[in-house]
Amino acid sequence: MRAQCCIGLSNRIIALEGGQKPSDYRGAIIRLGESGVLPSEFVRCLAPIAGLRNILIHEYVSVNWDEVYRNLQQLDDLIRFAELVRDWLRRRG
Repeated sequence: MRAQCCIGLSNRIIALEGGQKPSDYRGAIIRLGESGVLPSEFVRCLAPIAGLRNILIHEYVSVNWDEVYRNLQQLDDLIRFAELVRDWLRRRG
């Protein structure tokens, strides 16, 4: 799942930068905004994907298929995430 990739990369970047480990998946994405890897307005759009990931993976609440469909229409956010991380890696050297 692409959401899991975003979360995994977020946690890896935080570790590489010596940042404090977030308490949850949403926090990993938020921390990238705090550290300047992602723009804050983008973080507000992307961070909810962590909650959707939890629902789909753990099924601890009933799945709202309309919400799943709505999120699938926002795949451009995942492409933007990859581009922003790539840009950050280039700046980092």
